[in-house]
Amino acid sequence: MMSALRPLLRLVGASLLLACFVDVGSDGGETMSTPGTTSSSTDPSTTDTQGPTTTTTSSTSTSSSTSTESTSSGGPSGCGDGKLDPDEACDDGNDDDDDACLSTCVPASCGDGFVWAAMEACDEGPANDDKTGACRTNCKEPACGDGAIYLDALGPERSIGGGPNDTVQSDDSPRSVGVSANGTFAAVWSSNPKVYVQRFDGAGELLGVPVDVAPSNNDAIRDPTLAIGPGGEIAAIWESAPANKIYLSRVTTMGQIVTPTSIASLPLGALQAATAGVRPDSGVLVAFSAEAPNNGPMQVYTRRYPGFVGTADGPEVQVSAHESGDAEPPTLAIATDGGAVIAWGDPGGSILYRRVDPEGALGPLVTTSLRVGTGNALPSSRRWSGLSIDGDQRIAIAGVTLAGDVAVQRFEADDAPGAVALASETPPQHAPFVDLAVDGTGNLAVAWTSCGDPMNEVASCANKPNQSFVRWFYADLTPYQPATEVVSVADGPSPIGVASAADGTTALVYVVDKEVVARIAAPVCP
Repeated sequence: MMSALRPLLRLVGASLLLACFVDVGSDGGETMSTPGTTSSSTDPSTTDTQGPTTTTTSSTSTSSSTSTESTSSGGPSGCGDGKLDPDEACDDGNDDDDDACLSTCVPASCGDGFVWAAMEACDEGPANDDKTGACRTNCKEPACGDGAIYLDALGPERSIGGGPNDTVQSDDSPRSVGVSANGTFAAVWSSNPKVYVQRFDGAGELLGVPVDVAPSNNDAIRDPTLAIGPGGEIAAIWESAPANKIYLSRVTTMGQIVTPTSIASLPLGALQAATAGVRPDSGVLVAFSAEAPNNGPMQVYTRRYPGFVGTADGPEVQVSAHESGDAEPPTLAIATDGGAVIAWGDPGGSILYRRVDPEGALGPLVTTSLRVGTGNALPSSRRWSGLSIDGDQRIAIAGVTLAGDVAVQRFEADDAPGAVALASETPPQHAPFVDLAVDGTGNLAVAWTSCGDPMNEVASCANKPNQSFVRWFYADLTPYQPATEVVSVADGPSPIGVASAADGTTALVYVVDKEVVARIAAPVCP
């Protein structure tokens, strides 16, 4: 009996063995698997798999590999599946480029060319720029106060004051105009025997009437300059001859005039070229030129007044130390920490400066690459240079190069010298008057008066055609635009002063036909 059943048992066993290797696909086809090889027959496609690779042939062909490849989005093969793989920085499971994770599984960042919703206002990738273009490098849209320059064209001349006698501004020192923290400007001029100060706004509208700050005497007045404190306090300073004195007068924010004070206490010779600055605490710092005792050469001195209406905290301190030859007039700028910087030309013409800390201590002597200009306006006038210090304690000096071009040079907070940028674009000329202003973001305005040819042996600009210019620079000394002519006179030169408000509004002040005028460039915000 068993022998009779043996063929039947073999048939059943073979059938069971075959059943172990045969399955029915979801579409009704059969799939045959063998170790290492799988053969699937479906209608109408056939798939053959050898080891870890898969090849599919059908009316629609696709291929994939278990090795890492890039997806069509440009990211890793698993990018967009919501799972963070070792080769992904992020994976939020979508292919959006406006969220924190790009479709390439890279975190969003400013400058990637995609606008991150609710985080960025714009993003033009490599085209982002802090000076021009539609998007800044912080992915914000252009706006006033972002460090760029947004100035309208220079406006027409606006009358600030003058008369009744000859109206003159200083040709010994700059700073005939200043500006307070709130953007209120003030100009100073003399009309013997008086010194007038007039406030005006950023549109050139006069604020009140001119204030006479000089004492009631018949002394001849020369070379008035001024400074404005953050709160609007005004310090005016001028020479008085033949008394050989320099007077400091102060005007409070309420318009009250502090009795003028003679600033020199040491037995100095001729006093000239005075300038002043008002500190954040309303203290006043002055700088001036004077003959050293015992008929010594002309040196630069400074003196501190701790309170706006108080007396000096000590005698004047000598800033320069030239063994022979006269120092050129000083320029003074106040730092936001209450310190200051004083610059002047040495007897050879090179511009030097020293910092003054908030306590009045002098820093080391620094020699710049620039020089004071050439071409005196009158035998009695002096050549002066521009100076500013910004909120980062960076100093800017304006003067001329050895070739005679008007230029500006930047110095870092540690006095490391920076590059020199040319302001003038015409062939070199005499430039006896150069002034400089800085706005709230470190952008600069350079103003100067020029005449003739420095190769001309006649170095006087008196009664000769003169032109005054202004040119703006970004904080990194990139020029904003070409130089702009401010005024041209046939029998100059006319000293020119410049001041820039925190928002960039710039006022240029000078005298034309016994009248003090201002031209103003105001911001035009995007």
